[in-house]
Amino acid sequence: MKKYITLAIALVTITAYAQLENLVTNEDISILNNTQWVGKLMYLDYSSGIETTLKTKMQITTKNNKITMNTQYVYEPSANNKDTIKLKKNGTYFGNEKIIEKTVSKNGVTTILTTFKARDNNKPATLFKTYIFSGTEFSVTKEVQFENTKERFVRNKLTYTKL
Repeated sequence: MKKYITLAIALVTITAYAQLENLVTNEDISILNNTQWVGKLMYLDYSSGIETTLKTKMQITTKNNKITMNTQYVYEPSANNKDTIKLKKNGTYFGNEKIIEKTVSKNGVTTILTTFKARDNNKPATLFKTYIFSGTEFSVTKEVQFENTKERFVRNKLTYTKL
Protein backbone atom coordinates (compact mmCIF):
# COMPACT_ATOMS: atom_id res chain seq x y z
CA MET A 1 0.00 0.00 0.00
CA LYS A 2 2.87 2.39 0.83
CA LYS A 3 4.27 1.81 -2.67
CA TYR A 4 1.01 3.00 -4.24
CA ILE A 5 0.81 6.07 -2.02
CA THR A 6 4.44 6.95 -2.80
CA LEU A 7 3.81 6.41 -6.52
CA ALA A 8 0.67 8.59 -6.40
CA ILE A 9 2.55 11.40 -4.61
CA ALA A 10 5.38 11.17 -7.15
CA LEU A 11 2.95 11.36 -10.07
CA VAL A 12 1.14 14.36 -8.60
CA THR A 13 4.47 16.10 -7.96
CA ILE A 14 5.73 15.41 -11.50
CA THR A 15 2.44 16.59 -13.02
CA ALA A 16 2.44 19.79 -10.94
CA TYR A 17 6.08 20.50 -11.86
CA ALA A 18 5.36 19.93 -15.57
CA GLN A 19 2.42 22.33 -15.39
CA LEU A 20 4.61 24.97 -13.72
CA GLU A 21 7.16 24.67 -16.52
CA ASN A 22 4.44 25.58 -19.04
CA LEU A 23 3.48 28.79 -17.24
CA VAL A 24 4.26 31.99 -19.12
CA THR A 25 5.21 34.96 -16.96
CA ASN A 26 5.93 38.65 -17.39
CA GLU A 27 9.60 37.74 -17.08
CA ASP A 28 9.31 35.42 -20.10
CA ILE A 29 7.88 38.14 -22.33
CA SER A 30 9.86 41.11 -20.98
CA ILE A 31 12.58 40.63 -23.62
CA LEU A 32 10.02 41.84 -26.20
CA ASN A 33 9.23 45.14 -24.47
CA ASN A 34 9.78 48.31 -26.52
CA THR A 35 11.15 46.47 -29.56
CA GLN A 36 10.83 47.08 -33.29
CA TRP A 37 10.85 44.38 -35.93
CA VAL A 38 10.92 43.94 -39.70
CA GLY A 39 9.80 40.80 -41.49
CA LYS A 40 7.10 39.10 -43.47
CA LEU A 41 3.76 37.39 -43.25
CA MET A 42 3.28 34.22 -45.26
CA TYR A 43 -0.27 32.97 -45.54
CA LEU A 44 -2.15 30.35 -47.50
CA ASP A 45 -4.70 32.07 -49.74
CA TYR A 46 -7.67 29.69 -49.73
CA SER A 47 -9.23 31.17 -52.87
CA SER A 48 -6.14 30.47 -55.01
CA GLY A 49 -4.42 27.78 -52.93
CA ILE A 50 -1.19 29.76 -53.23
CA GLU A 51 1.12 30.89 -50.45
CA THR A 52 1.32 34.68 -50.40
CA THR A 53 4.00 36.77 -48.68
CA LEU A 54 3.69 40.37 -47.46
CA LYS A 55 6.43 42.59 -46.03
CA THR A 56 5.65 43.80 -42.52
CA LYS A 57 6.94 45.94 -39.68
CA MET A 58 5.96 45.53 -36.06
CA GLN A 59 6.43 47.17 -32.69
CA ILE A 60 5.93 45.26 -29.44
CA THR A 61 5.34 46.51 -25.93
CA THR A 62 4.68 44.48 -22.78
CA LYS A 63 2.99 45.71 -19.63
CA ASN A 64 0.87 44.20 -16.85
CA ASN A 65 0.65 40.66 -18.28
CA LYS A 66 -0.06 41.99 -21.77
CA ILE A 67 1.79 41.93 -25.08
CA THR A 68 0.72 44.56 -27.60
CA MET A 69 1.78 44.02 -31.20
CA ASN A 70 1.29 46.90 -33.62
CA THR A 71 1.72 45.54 -37.18
CA GLN A 72 2.04 47.49 -40.42
CA TYR A 73 1.84 45.85 -43.85
CA VAL A 74 4.21 47.72 -46.15
CA TYR A 75 2.14 47.38 -49.33
CA GLU A 76 -1.30 46.91 -47.75
CA PRO A 77 -1.71 49.62 -45.09
CA SER A 78 -5.45 48.97 -44.92
CA ALA A 79 -4.60 45.63 -43.27
CA ASN A 80 -2.56 47.22 -40.46
CA ASN A 81 -3.64 46.05 -37.02
CA LYS A 82 -2.96 46.16 -33.32
CA ASP A 83 -3.34 43.01 -31.23
CA THR A 84 -3.11 42.64 -27.48
CA ILE A 85 -2.58 39.27 -25.87
CA LYS A 86 -3.05 38.95 -22.13
CA LEU A 87 -1.55 36.24 -19.98
CA LYS A 88 -4.52 34.62 -18.25
CA LYS A 89 -5.31 31.98 -15.65
CA ASN A 90 -1.98 32.36 -13.85
CA GLY A 91 0.04 32.11 -17.06
CA THR A 92 -1.61 28.94 -18.39
CA TYR A 93 -3.38 30.82 -21.20
CA PHE A 94 -1.93 33.17 -23.80
CA GLY A 95 -5.04 35.21 -24.53
CA ASN A 96 -7.72 32.58 -25.27
CA GLU A 97 -5.11 30.03 -26.28
CA LYS A 98 -4.24 27.23 -23.86
CA ILE A 99 -0.50 26.90 -23.37
CA ILE A 100 0.44 23.28 -23.92
CA GLU A 101 4.22 23.66 -23.90
CA LYS A 102 6.88 26.22 -23.08
CA THR A 103 10.60 25.73 -23.52
CA VAL A 104 13.58 28.02 -23.14
CA SER A 105 16.76 26.90 -24.90
CA LYS A 106 20.26 27.33 -23.51
CA ASN A 107 20.82 30.25 -25.88
CA GLY A 108 17.69 32.08 -24.64
CA VAL A 109 15.15 31.23 -27.35
CA THR A 110 11.66 30.86 -25.87
CA THR A 111 9.13 28.63 -27.62
CA ILE A 112 5.48 28.64 -26.59
CA LEU A 113 3.00 26.20 -28.14
CA THR A 114 -0.71 26.97 -27.74
CA THR A 115 -3.97 25.46 -28.94
CA PHE A 116 -7.57 26.60 -29.24
CA LYS A 117 -10.81 25.80 -31.07
CA ALA A 118 -11.98 28.11 -33.83
CA ARG A 119 -13.32 28.21 -37.36
CA ASP A 120 -11.00 28.41 -40.32
CA ASN A 121 -12.31 28.71 -43.88
CA ASN A 122 -15.79 28.46 -42.28
CA LYS A 123 -15.02 25.00 -40.88
CA PRO A 124 -14.59 23.96 -37.24
CA ALA A 125 -10.94 23.37 -36.44
CA THR A 126 -8.32 23.07 -33.75
CA LEU A 127 -5.62 25.67 -34.20
CA PHE A 128 -2.07 25.45 -32.95
CA LYS A 129 0.23 28.45 -32.63
CA THR A 130 3.95 28.33 -32.07
CA TYR A 131 5.52 31.52 -30.75
CA ILE A 132 9.32 31.64 -30.94
CA PHE A 133 11.27 34.65 -29.68
CA SER A 134 14.60 35.86 -28.41
CA GLY A 135 16.47 39.14 -28.34
CA THR A 136 16.87 39.04 -32.14
CA GLU A 137 14.03 36.95 -33.60
CA PHE A 138 10.27 36.67 -33.31
CA SER A 139 7.92 34.34 -35.17
CA VAL A 140 4.38 33.04 -34.92
CA THR A 141 3.27 29.98 -36.90
CA LYS A 142 -0.41 29.08 -37.02
CA GLU A 143 -1.35 25.53 -37.97
CA VAL A 144 -4.87 24.31 -38.68
CA GLN A 145 -6.32 20.86 -38.07
CA PHE A 146 -9.86 20.63 -39.36
CA GLU A 147 -12.39 18.68 -37.30
CA ASN A 148 -12.38 14.92 -38.01
CA THR A 149 -8.92 14.99 -39.62
CA LYS A 150 -5.49 14.08 -38.33
CA GLU A 151 -3.47 16.31 -40.63
CA ARG A 152 -2.28 19.82 -39.79
CA PHE A 153 -1.09 22.45 -42.21
CA VAL A 154 0.50 25.88 -41.86
CA ARG A 155 -2.15 28.55 -42.37
CA ASN A 156 0.18 31.50 -41.82
CA LYS A 157 3.56 32.42 -40.42
CA LEU A 158 4.97 35.73 -39.22
CA THR A 159 8.77 35.92 -39.22
CA TYR A 160 10.65 38.93 -37.85
CA THR A 161 14.15 40.19 -37.19
CA LYS A 162 14.75 42.83 -34.55
CA LEU A 163 15.80 46.27 -35.77
